[in-house]
Amino acid sequence: MASSWNQHIPEHLWCSIFILLPVKCLLLLRSVCKSWNQVISDHSFIESHLAHNKASSNPNKYLLLWNQRDPNPALDHDFPYLTTLVDSKTYSHVLESHAHDMRSMFGKDSAEHGLENYGICDGLVCLSLPQKVLKADSPIFLWNPVVKKGKKLPPIENEEKRPYVDTCYLCFGYHGGDYKVINVVPYLNTLYHVYVYSLSTDQWKKSRIAKNNIGSIFYGEYTIRPFPARLVNGCAYFLQYPKKNGIDQVVAVFDLRHEIMRQIDLPDADGYLFVKLEEYCEKTVAVMGKSLGSYMVMWVLRTGNDHSVSWDKKFTIEAENSSSHFSDMGFISMGKLVLKRFVKRKPFLAKYFLYDVENESELEYTAPMGLSDVVKNRASPRINGLTESLVLLNETTTPACTKMQPGSSYPYKKPRTQDYMCMV
Repeated sequence: MASSWNQHIPEHLWCSIFILLPVKCLLLLRSVCKSWNQVISDHSFIESHLAHNKASSNPNKYLLLWNQRDPNPALDHDFPYLTTLVDSKTYSHVLESHAHDMRSMFGKDSAEHGLENYGICDGLVCLSLPQKVLKADSPIFLWNPVVKKGKKLPPIENEEKRPYVDTCYLCFGYHGGDYKVINVVPYLNTLYHVYVYSLSTDQWKKSRIAKNNIGSIFYGEYTIRPFPARLVNGCAYFLQYPKKNGIDQVVAVFDLRHEIMRQIDLPDADGYLFVKLEEYCEKTVAVMGKSLGSYMVMWVLRTGNDHSVSWDKKFTIEAENSSSHFSDMGFISMGKLVLKRFVKRKPFLAKYFLYDVENESELEYTAPMGLSDVVKNRASPRINGLTESLVLLNETTTPACTKMQPGSSYPYKKPRTQDYMCMV
C-alpha cells in the first residue's frame, strides 16, 4: 500500500516533511518502506535534520546519566549504565528511561569503576573509563543514546611500543565541520603528546606540538565529576587541579586551529578552589569555585580582539549557614543554572532551584517527576542539554538496553553501592 502512493511523491517533499519530525518518529518510519529508509538514512538528510533541530525555537530535551556499579567485580550487573530523557518544556516530565549494557565496549572495568562522560555535542556522548583509571589505550566510545547506536574509536598508535602507564586527558566536541576527540597523553613528567580524532575519517592525527614543553600543566588525576574539559570555538579547555605543593590552578588550552598549547591563569580568588568548568552560552567557558565558608562563585572567560583574556565575575552565592552547601547540576538554557542546596551528610534531602546568572535571581525549579523513585532518593544525576540527532544512525554497534518505567525497580540485582555520574 505504502509503495503505491509513495512513488508519486518526489523525494524532496518527503525530506521537507521528515525534517520536521522528532527522531523517535523517524526511527519508526524507516521500517515503512525502502525509499523512506533511504531518505532518513542519507547523510545529507541527517545533517539537515540536525541543523533544523538546532535552529528550531522548540526547547531541547535534557539527558540525565548515571552509573550503577559495585566495588566488588565479582558482582557483575546486566545493565550498569542508565539514561533518563526529560522534556525540557516542563523541566520535570520524564519521557523515557533506559538501562544499557556497556560491557561489550569497556569490559569489566565499566562495572567496577563506572563510566565518565567527556563531552556531549549534537546528541552524541563521548564515553570512556573514569580519569583515575583512564589510559591512552583505554576504549573510547561515541554514543547516540536516542538512536541507541555508537562507534568505538580505533586505538591510538603506540609509537613508543610500551604500555601506557600514566593517565590521559580527553575532550570531545565539534570543530571545523567535524566531531573531534582530543587526547592529551603526558609522559616524562612535563612533556606530552596531543592526538586529535576526526569522526569523518575515523582516524587519529598526532599534533605538531608533539614534544612541546610549557611546564607541568597536565598532572595527576581528577577526583571530582564531571570531568572539567570543554571544546568551545576551536579550543579545548582543561581545568587543572592544584598540586599538593601549592602550585596555582590553571586552565590548559589546546588551540585546534593553530595546534598550540597555552595556559590561562584562573581568577585571583583567595580561599576558592575551582572544581568545575562549564560551557557558557555556546561561546566561552566558565569556572565554578567553592570556598570553605560555604560560598559558591562563577567566573566567565572573556577574550578580546587582540586575543587577550580576562575573567568576568558573574555571581557569588552564600550558604544559609556553615553546614549548607551548593552544587551546580548543569545549565538547562542560556544563562539558567540548576543548583542544588543541601546540608552536609544529608545530600538526599537536597532542594533544587533555578539560578538566572545574568539577573542574579532565583527561580522555581521542579525536579523531574518520578526521578526520586528511580534513583532511590539518592543525589540526582547531572542535567545535560541534548539536541536530538540521527548522527551515527548508520553505525552497527548497538549496546543492549532495556526500557524502564519511571518509578520502577532496576532491571538487575540491586548493588551494595551506587555511584551516580555528575556530568555535563
